[in-house]
Amino acid sequence: MQQENEITFVNIGNLWIKRGLNIVGPAFLSIKNGKIRSFGCMDEPRPRGRTVDLEGRAVIPGLVECHTHLVFGGNRADEFGQRAGGVTYEDIARQGGGIMATVAATRGAAEEDLFESGMQRLDRFMSVGVTTIEVKSGYGLDFETEMKMLRVIRQLNDAHPLDVRATLLAHIPDGPERGVMVNEIARKWIPEVVKQGLATQFDVFCDDIAFDARESMLLLRAAKDAGLGLRVHAEQLSHTGISGQAARIGALSADHLDHAEEDDLTAMADFGTIAVLLPGCGISMGILDLPRIEQFREKGILVALSTDYNPGSSVTTNLPLMGSLAVAYMGFSYEDAMAGVTEYPADALGLDDAGTLETGKKADFVVQDTADWRDIFYEYATPHVRRVYKSGEVIYEACGSGHGRSG
Repeated sequence: MQQENEITFVNIGNLWIKRGLNIVGPAFLSIKNGKIRSFGCMDEPRPRGRTVDLEGRAVIPGLVECHTHLVFGGNRADEFGQRAGGVTYEDIARQGGGIMATVAATRGAAEEDLFESGMQRLDRFMSVGVTTIEVKSGYGLDFETEMKMLRVIRQLNDAHPLDVRATLLAHIPDGPERGVMVNEIARKWIPEVVKQGLATQFDVFCDDIAFDARESMLLLRAAKDAGLGLRVHAEQLSHTGISGQAARIGALSADHLDHAEEDDLTAMADFGTIAVLLPGCGISMGILDLPRIEQFREKGILVALSTDYNPGSSVTTNLPLMGSLAVAYMGFSYEDAMAGVTEYPADALGLDDAGTLETGKKADFVVQDTADWRDIFYEYATPHVRRVYKSGEVIYEACGSGHGRSG
């Protein structure tokens, strides 16, 4: 599709620019050369030229998904049933299931198969309004498979309309020689990823079934020295203190935080680390005792939301549903939820051109089929997307002759 040089969208019902700036319509949004030019109420001066009448529909920024494990082989549907019968996530892992089951399937999968399934999953994210998404490696646990996964993620970014941001994930130790694996990640995996430009961030899973705090900090420091942005799976199944330690060396985000303590949150607040909460993971594992936003708000910590899309503990691509769960169970306001799926996850990814509709940013936005932006959380798990725009171009159309990528 040839990009229009300048378009003004008029008669917008609600226009969410960023937290604290929501224009109750009728409003307009003007874009030029794929970027936001101006916005305002319809009675204010606006650019002349081509207009698109949105007939009272709401417009929100393109959603930003900051924590996924989207590239993997195999299927773990049986584990959901096992957990319903009382088997714990840790027990499944110790019996050879869990992450290791996905590792075996991913090691055996061809790159083209991982690419094709990844494209289909990205389509599903796009259909709910996501325009930027992070994808981790982590299901290889050996150098060759981790590089294979990261190559697939790069291919997805090249082929799909969404911005796909790659993260190298040190997921769990494989085998009895933990020190050997930690050393190899620090001295081989990280340098090679940087050399090939395969990822911009590094993440480590720190917990009882994963890397311990000492190992995690060694890896985080190696990644920092190599120039990668730092993320951490923190305080999910138990308390390790890694969230506070990682914050002190500049981690962009600490994710999960189900067992975070006062000292952890103080360090995160002091060093500006984003909290990424993943309610889909708790729901999938039958846990409704989810972190509450109040403990983060009191510290001044910004809170992002994510699906944690993965084959074992959160098999959903519905990012708006995470906002609904946050409002229902975690003390979020509607405003908290919207910022949590737009601007704050962009901060967690270190991005300055996504997550809001401020002047000069990329024109990534979603036209809803309702006049009220709150409906994406209020009418939960209901399709509300009319069109998705990426840099001013339609990439998804939910009306007319069919659904899917704009061609």
